Amino acid sequence: MATSVSTLSELFLKAVSYNKPDCLLSKVGGTYQPISTAELVDRVRRLSKALRDLGIEKGDRVALMSENGPHWPTVDFATLCAGAVLVPIYPTLLPDQSTYIANNCGAKVVIAETTKHLEGLLSNANELPDVRQFVLIKGKSGDPRVINLDELIERGAGVDPADFEERARAVQPDDLATFIYTSGT
Repeated sequence: MATSVSTLSELFLKAVSYNKPDCLLSKVGGTYQPISTAELVDRVRRLSKALRDLGIEKGDRVALMSENGPHWPTVDFATLCAGAVLVPIYPTLLPDQSTYIANNCGAKVVIAETTKHLEGLLSNANELPDVRQFVLIKGKSGDPRVINLDELIERGAGVDPADFEERARAVQPDDLATFIYTSGT
């Protein structure tokens, strides 16, 4: 008997109930490397907790400037399961354009894939008064305002799976999930 799913966070919980050794595939060095369901769930739970520890609450915005990759569903589902709103920022936008979106949506956390993406946002940080944390997906930054995504996920260690699921199930069908800024923005 199928259970109904009415939110994206419920969809995540249902999808990850199927334990697969290759839930995601990521191309590394020319070959596809599997990421198991257990690893994805662990990373989503930890990141969701770390976001909450940064003060992210229901309805808050988390901006993500990135190409596709395994980090995308991790950030997306961690944000959604925390009750927050994901705001994708197209990775080819100029710094002024990406700053406009991050400011306009009221992002409290900005996650960028590369140092190039992040440098553009950091150069305009004075225009981002709501941002509490900048996060870099790939590499390291010497800027004290920046943390690496893996380090942020590690901060979420010790997450209670029952607490995570309770928060994920608290998301309602009418809650915002994603803000999409179009090319005409």
